[in-house]
Amino acid sequence: MSSSTVSLVTVGDDVRLAVREAMEAANWRSYLTPGADVCLKPNLGWDRFLPGAVTSPWVVEGVVQTIREHVGRLYLVEADQALVRCELALRQTRLDDLARRYDLQWVNLSREPFTSVEVPDARALPTVRVPELLLRTEMITLPVMKTHNKSTITGALKNQCGCLPQDRHRYHGVLSGALADLNRVLRPRFAVMDATVCLEGNAPKSGR
Repeated sequence: MSSSTVSLVTVGDDVRLAVREAMEAANWRSYLTPGADVCLKPNLGWDRFLPGAVTSPWVVEGVVQTIREHVGRLYLVEADQALVRCELALRQTRLDDLARRYDLQWVNLSREPFTSVEVPDARALPTVRVPELLLRTEMITLPVMKTHNKSTITGALKNQCGCLPQDRHRYHGVLSGALADLNRVLRPRFAVMDATVCLEGNAPKSGR
């Protein structure tokens, strides 16, 4: 499709229902191939469960409930940071319980085989090393509505940085160009932003 549709739904008593309503309003089936294997990429960049800093489990569950009859294998993916082990974040958010209940395959991308992809006319990253899994599946990115201290607000773009190797913090000096290049290689099919609790200030891990 040549343009994107954005839907905004107010959360009532059931976050999962609000997620489904938002996805239906944005016509999510037009973006996912029936039967395709799909990677769900939450933001687990902090090993504490702080709503507004990490993706809430109820948002992930809403996405799973909405798409599971339409797609093939569902993966839940994240990668380690220099100071954060994503398995701890997985447990803190109880997403490990959700993965077991819905038979999601958890993948720590830092332990997966990587492959190098060239970016023609790159702004900052002529070559991007990405996990091979992400090149043979379709991705739904699940970012959080928050500001970023190296930028202003990155929306559904920066969450894909969690798919890069562990030393990805070295791209902060060229963040805008790096995000543009990265999202040409790892272009999500669909995005569901968790705005149940938002974070501003000295984010992405602290603020108001």
